[in-house]
Amino acid sequence: MKPSKYKIFFFFFFSVKVFSQNFLGASSGNYSGTNALPLNPANVVDSRYLLFVHVGGVGLDLQNNYARWSAPFSFVTMATGTYDDKYRTSPGGPLKWMNSYAGVNQNRKNIRMILNVEGRGPAIQYNNQKHKTGIAMGVRYRLMTSLNNTSEPVGEAIVTSLKSPNYTTTPSTGNAFTLNNGLYNEYFITIGKVIKDEDEGFFKGGITLKRFVSDFATNVTGTDIDYLLSRTPSNWKPGMIRTTIDLPKTEGSFSNVTAGSLGLSSLTKINGLGTGFGLDLGLIYEFRPDGRKYEFTHNGQRVSDPTKNKYKYRIGFSIVDIGYLRYSDPGMVNVANVSSTNDRIEPDDFYKLKGTDGFIRSIENVYSLDPTTYQHSYTVLFPATTILSFDYAYSEKIYIHTIWRQSVLPGNRRGPIGHSGISVIPRYERKYFEFSAPISLDNNYSNLNVGLAVRAGGLYLGSDNALGIFNIGNPRGISVYAGLFLPIYARLPKSPLKCYYDENYKIKGYRKKKLSFFRKV
Repeated sequence: MKPSKYKIFFFFFFSVKVFSQNFLGASSGNYSGTNALPLNPANVVDSRYLLFVHVGGVGLDLQNNYARWSAPFSFVTMATGTYDDKYRTSPGGPLKWMNSYAGVNQNRKNIRMILNVEGRGPAIQYNNQKHKTGIAMGVRYRLMTSLNNTSEPVGEAIVTSLKSPNYTTTPSTGNAFTLNNGLYNEYFITIGKVIKDEDEGFFKGGITLKRFVSDFATNVTGTDIDYLLSRTPSNWKPGMIRTTIDLPKTEGSFSNVTAGSLGLSSLTKINGLGTGFGLDLGLIYEFRPDGRKYEFTHNGQRVSDPTKNKYKYRIGFSIVDIGYLRYSDPGMVNVANVSSTNDRIEPDDFYKLKGTDGFIRSIENVYSLDPTTYQHSYTVLFPATTILSFDYAYSEKIYIHTIWRQSVLPGNRRGPIGHSGISVIPRYERKYFEFSAPISLDNNYSNLNVGLAVRAGGLYLGSDNALGIFNIGNPRGISVYAGLFLPIYARLPKSPLKCYYDENYKIKGYRKKKLSFFRKV
């Protein structure tokens, strides 16, 4: 298998969920800190931490609804080159690729392949028990690649690198695809407050304000493409077949944004070729049948024990990733429409591409585009998503969390794309240890993923799709994440006068019979 085919196949098979929710196993518990804020900003309130300092974390989440990994070894084994010599072209040599390694689902009308690589940078969260408020701030880095609304012939061409035996001399008509790729810095500040604290009901709300910065984004959209493959023997290598693509009709567009080399300095930028703003909104209701048992009077005020869980179940609703990015620069932002007939792609036209710039240059050459006709500014929307969650406390240590994510905006547009899914996350939770096993129907309810996650003190690691790691069931993707935080846990006041709530105290005459000074505290 040639290196160029490796690149194409890996992009296809491991192009995963675009704007999905990563870190599910590390975001659901009462000790998740800032990791829980992308699910619902109201989680910033009533935290188990007085101060939560997130040092850093990284995650990679990939899946698609078309290709399956069918090799006798895992993708991790292949990526690290630790497969047995019997799978190599020679001892110690490269992998001997077999077409059976890439299984596909036939008759798939809307192929989706999406990648989400996320870095969670420094963040801090503070919980003010006295004023029942919480505040957090930090930064996230999000690389999102997606191939969406794609016709099956296009998907098969990517997987097989145009060498499928199914291809004939019959033209393929009416094909479409939407390719998006972007890197985004997201600076955020979250504020939350307890809205109402009743006998059994507890309401809290939160809002996250975001600043987006981006110096890299690419979109290529084909809305109506006809093509015909032709194969001829190579003139310079015996036995090699050259594949030429004739394009009777092409309708589409592209946009490309690049500031050149993207080094570590780009991670601290607060201005770029693209800037914008966004927000998350969230509400949480907790049913606390025994909530008063965890309340006490301290310095004349009623305070809830911050070290204990008090709800039997918790319902949350949020809408996240509302926002926009505006790209504008006369030299580094280019937008063009393509409407052409009778073009041809030769085998060398898209060979040894140097990044997305090289890809766009090849498109320009194939269609003889005139750069003087380009536009140099455009706006994209972030993929607004609604999230409904339900967390049930089966016991003091065992919980079951359900999360339903529903994308709001269409998937055939320019910019980062969202998708829908539902997850059930059973977990075992202690102060210094947590274990969870997310089970998800993801990628618009087309992929079944099973994950594992563990937290020990301030270290967490896991996967929202461990099937891809262990090569179970011909997986369609893979997920891994890990991170570190420094916790300062909430504590009870040191005052000896912590008078816990007495339910008889409201009875008429009770306070006359027992003076507060002599009541048991």
